[in-house]
Formats: sequence, structure tokens, C-alpha cells
Amino acid sequence: MSIVRLVGLTPVVIILAGARTIDPPSSFVSSFQTLRIEAVGLKPLQVEVSSVPLGLSIDSTGAGQLRSIVRVRTPAFIAVADSVRTLHVVVHGPAAVRLYFEGAAAAPKQAAPFWGRDITLVRRPDGTFWPTWRVQPVPD
Repeated sequence: MSIVRLVGLTPVVIILAGARTIDPPSSFVSSFQTLRIEAVGLKPLQVEVSSVPLGLSIDSTGAGQLRSIVRVRTPAFIAVADSVRTLHVVVHGPAAVRLYFEGAAAAPKQAAPFWGRDITLVRRPDGTFWPTWRVQPVPD
């Protein structure tokens, strides 16, 4: 009876073990956009980029591990999988960044880059990312 219980728990352990990062198999076919992050000023900045669901890779080809959070210094290039629906970019420090998208689903001839210190982008049905409003708490 105890062996049957252990066999029943094995799939749960395997699923939970792979929840943080995914190594895509060689047959994994997906398109990636390249997110280019540049500091607005001359000084390099620390930036944290998170995605829902996970689909970020520091390797610009997307062949590396897919993650839900990456931390980089500007200038930086991050591969964003086509499965990503929401991106959140936060700058650590009192400065701003500019975001540019390159790749298959990037908006053609985007008039201006997205810029700011705390940026949330949502993917539209046509595959492009656009900023969305977020409620920010007011400090006491």
C-alpha cells in the first residue's frame, strides 16, 4: 500500500521540480522578440524584468533556460518568447530606461520607445506589446 502512495506522488514531485526554469528541447519551435533595454542617461542601471508566464532568456536566441525573472545591467538584450503575455520592467535607482522591441512580432516603425522606471507591458492580439496603467500606492 505504501508503494502505491509513493508512485502516486512521483509525478507531483517531477512537476514541482521543473517549475522555476525550463530547458527547451531541441525540437522546441517558438519565435522570440528581442527586448533591448538602454539607460536614458550615461550611467549603467540595474533592471529587473519579469514575465507572465515565464519566457525570458538572456541568450538572445532563446536557446538557454527560460525564466520568469531576469536581472541585467544596461545596455541589455533579452529574448522574449511568444508565449509571454505580460512584461514588467523595474529600474533599481532614480533613473529611467528606454525599451525597444526587435523581431518577428515587433511593431513596425514604432514611433517612440517605451520609457520609464516602472513599466508594465501587455501583449495585444496582434502580438505587439503596449503599456498598461497600474495603480501605484501613495506613500504616507
